[in-house]
Amino acid sequence: MLWRRMDLVDTELVDGVPACPEATNENNVRLYQRHGYTPMTPFEIYLPDGTPFSRMRRAV
Repeated sequence: MLWRRMDLVDTELVDGVPACPEATNENNVRLYQRHGYTPMTPFEIYLPDGTPFSRMRRAV
């Protein structure tokens, strides 16, 4: 399912606009990294309830 969405991002978004998902657990961070996403700076921020919120980026 992730690959189908990545194809959509690659073909239908404006050229040069990166895909930037957010992950709230380490399993999702690893999943995104396996699909070419890299951490953004600052990588981890916290939601008001204390949940870590990790930002990822993949260039188109």
